[in-house]
Amino acid sequence: MFDMDSIPKMFDMYCVPTMSDMDSVPTMFDMDSVQNVFDMDSVPKTFDMDSVPKTFYMDSVPKIFHMDSVPTIFDMDSVQTMLDMYSVPTKFDMDS
Repeated sequence: MFDMDSIPKMFDMYCVPTMSDMDSVPTMFDMDSVQNVFDMDSVPKTFDMDSVPKTFYMDSVPKIFHMDSVPTIFDMDSVQTMLDMYSVPTKFDMDS
């Protein structure tokens, strides 16, 4: 029943409805007919990089987000000694 010759005609490539042919795609989808509102030249000026509010500039990011101001608790040198490899409880020491 899976013989290639017995596949229903509806699945035959030549029976695909012509509406699916590339030539019959509605012209509204043609690149040339895309609404002008989507043209790069018509993008509102408010989206120009020069008009981005100063608050979004990297230099104006609150100091709290600057790497230099990260709390020292996150500095590698200040990690709690309990996490220091040399401070592992001796009961896990292989020699004991």
